[in-house]
Amino acid sequence: MTDENSKSKMDNRNYLEKLFKCAYFMIRKKWALTENFEDFVRFVGQVGCQEIQRYLENDPKITYLSSKSVSDILKALSDAVEEKELESLRNAPYFALLADESTDEANRTQFALLALWPSEGKFEGRYLGLINVKKTDAQSLLEAIQQFFLAKDLDFEKVRFTAFDGTNTMSGEISGLQRRVRHISPHCLYINCRNHRLALCLKHLMPTYSSLKDVDSVLLSLWKLFEHSLRRLTMFQDLQEMYGMKSYALVKAVSTRWLSHEKACSRVIDRYGTIIDILDEIYDEKKQPEVYGIRFCLTQQNTVAMMMLLCDVLKPLSHLSVYLQGEYVNFTHIGTHVRHATDTLHDIIQKLQGPQIDPELKFSKIQEFF
Repeated sequence: MTDENSKSKMDNRNYLEKLFKCAYFMIRKKWALTENFEDFVRFVGQVGCQEIQRYLENDPKITYLSSKSVSDILKALSDAVEEKELESLRNAPYFALLADESTDEANRTQFALLALWPSEGKFEGRYLGLINVKKTDAQSLLEAIQQFFLAKDLDFEKVRFTAFDGTNTMSGEISGLQRRVRHISPHCLYINCRNHRLALCLKHLMPTYSSLKDVDSVLLSLWKLFEHSLRRLTMFQDLQEMYGMKSYALVKAVSTRWLSHEKACSRVIDRYGTIIDILDEIYDEKKQPEVYGIRFCLTQQNTVAMMMLLCDVLKPLSHLSVYLQGEYVNFTHIGTHVRHATDTLHDIIQKLQGPQIDPELKFSKIQEFF
């Protein structure tokens, strides 16, 4: 009887081990776990995993494949992975704290925390968690971080670097969050997020240049037109394939993240003729004023010219931004990359002012369009 119980426990343990491995595999592949876990486990058993198949055949009622069991497995995996990362962070002599506040689709204010710390000769960067906050003043955000650190058993005094965005709440030198952090960890250095400053440039320029407003408005309206209608998106993709082009979707442009305009503008310019044709086809169906308005804006020379100009100007800045966001940035090379971006921009100005526009620039296509 004892041998049978031992064998039953061993079979159960082996089966659960396989379930955890299946769940971990699906998570790494970013597959939907709750809906697909049972089908995937049964498939693995059918194609040759004897431990799974034997267990399911011997005890078909207790399979640990219910939605509750899947949630428990997911929670156990999450706790195990988190504890491993936190233990490494607790043992680090110091770490950098990165934080940013945003609002989700349910209009809830959330505060995301990330950390970067040295471990075994290299730096580990990990997402720590998301905090739901009711107030977004500096003191409330500091208290939220303190409570989070207390729950995770993290030493606040080990924070040696902080990186936040450029708002007064975060970066204020007198009462901002970065200043309040230094009251707890006096040796902490604050780094203002340069990418956030870059990203806000377009937003500050829009009141001065009306053509920038027009570009931002038409890009967003065009993206919404296809994003919120599967039928329209399918029509657009089918038309691209009919013209012998690779099927692409439009890119969303966000005014507070102006570097996104480079990809959005490039996509519109590269598929300009197709976009005009599909707008004509959509408008002919129901004569919607919104569609007519988008098409009208896209046929204005100033608007299209600004799109082309943004494609050329934002490209070197996007490369610089990607470098600054890299996992392992060599600070001794930052000056070189900044100078290269600056030189490239000056070179673009010279090419635009020449007697003939360089054909390598997107702006050179303006004469083909009009």
